[in-house]
Amino acid sequence: DDTGGIIWSPEVLKRAQATGLWLSKENTVIDLGESGAVPATEDLMPLMPESELVTLKRWSVAEMCARVVRKAARDFRPATLDCAAERHWELAPVLGYGMSQCRSHTPAVSEALGFSVEWMRVPAGGGSAPFTLDEKMVVICQTGALDIEINAAPSISKHSLGEWDIFSVPGHIVRAFTNRSTLPCEAIIVIAGDSRKRAVFDSETIAAALQNDCTLDASGLMARASVLPPPMLA
Repeated sequence: DDTGGIIWSPEVLKRAQATGLWLSKENTVIDLGESGAVPATEDLMPLMPESELVTLKRWSVAEMCARVVRKAARDFRPATLDCAAERHWELAPVLGYGMSQCRSHTPAVSEALGFSVEWMRVPAGGGSAPFTLDEKMVVICQTGALDIEINAAPSISKHSLGEWDIFSVPGHIVRAFTNRSTLPCEAIIVIAGDSRKRAVFDSETIAAALQNDCTLDASGLMARASVLPPPMLA
């Protein structure tokens, strides 16, 4: 929701000014070709001081390469509780801790960025069980076709996404993903917040997963129900 604004290098702003483009304090571009007059200094975005520039981290090529997730290296796994209840879809983490409930999933970039990014892959005929998240979610369909159902019965709303369609899902509502086509679908999922997100499935899905000896532990990660200690009584 908040990009924080772009802080340009002083050199970039100076070169832009030489072409007649100035940046206002409100982060809007002022084109002298239209206005003709150089804006007042107090109306312009100030240049970053040299004292701040010298404190910025300098990144090496190796450090930047470590933050690249190449397409072939995405770590797709059945990563949510409903996969133990015969639902078929996969997640691959990229930035931050998303909604994967696989304990061995680790994102390539883990520092706090204010949001998480995961890849989702849904085979033909596959999909998730209905679940809720507290956080807001954006779904970007990249390849194939994806159906999203919002709300629980009898108020279900169905939406079909094609390639590069974007769908924003508010927090605290039920949603489910389905691929009704004959080809696999891949999508990008962006979720607000830095903490691990907790997908909450309905009681039927939880019971079906338990029948296959799968549940969630206290930290919200998948575990074998038969090896977990009994819950502590209040």
